[in-house]
Amino acid sequence: MRRLLMLSVLLFLFIKPIYAAQSSIAEAEGSACMGDGKSRKQTEQAALIDAKKNAVEFVSTYIKSETHITNFELEKDSLSAYANAEVKIFQELEKIWYKDATSGDCYKIKIKAEIIPNTKEKETKNADYDLQERCGKRAAQLFNDEYLIFNDKFFSIARYKSHYNSKLNKCISYIEIIVTIGVMQGKNDQSLIDVNENTRLGTGSFSPDFSPMCFINTADEIKSVTGKEWLAFVKKMMQE
Repeated sequence: MRRLLMLSVLLFLFIKPIYAAQSSIAEAEGSACMGDGKSRKQTEQAALIDAKKNAVEFVSTYIKSETHITNFELEKDSLSAYANAEVKIFQELEKIWYKDATSGDCYKIKIKAEIIPNTKEKETKNADYDLQERCGKRAAQLFNDEYLIFNDKFFSIARYKSHYNSKLNKCISYIEIIVTIGVMQGKNDQSLIDVNENTRLGTGSFSPDFSPMCFINTADEIKSVTGKEWLAFVKKMMQE
């Protein structure tokens, strides 16, 4: 099927409004053919959806061509905002049924629409980033105050990762202390810490010649778990 497509910017598509992820006005054309089992109404709806999609794609392409050289991060944010944009139709400029040589009865519609970017996703990401950043600073302070002493680079290595768990609304630190010399060489002691409360959510201890000893702290008890269950718990807590 050959698709007829024409896109153009109307009125004022200033670079400044686009950079600010504001709405833009565009014309777009969409088309669809009936095919097997598709009614005329369904074909008209498919063509309208196609026109809306083309309008969003055009604005996104314009942003990419105008901003990628000057500000990559701005381009990425703007494109993300337009990915789930709302398309508000002002006017249906043209509607016509026509015959296509290979596809039969087809329908074409041309619209004038406002493309309204979705900025909520960006706002959510910014909020998450701030929470992760604050969590990282608190976890670093906890590690430096209580666990850095184990990182002597001769007898043992101590390291940590931080993560803000949005589901639990907790700042979590995963800490490992690995023995590097002596009879306990290779022993790996792990802890999950609720940084704000400075309480353990669980511990895991792995030694080359012994079975793992792992525990998860619940509200009512300290539950013994297998090494596999402990690692699955750590993964879950550090990814939610």
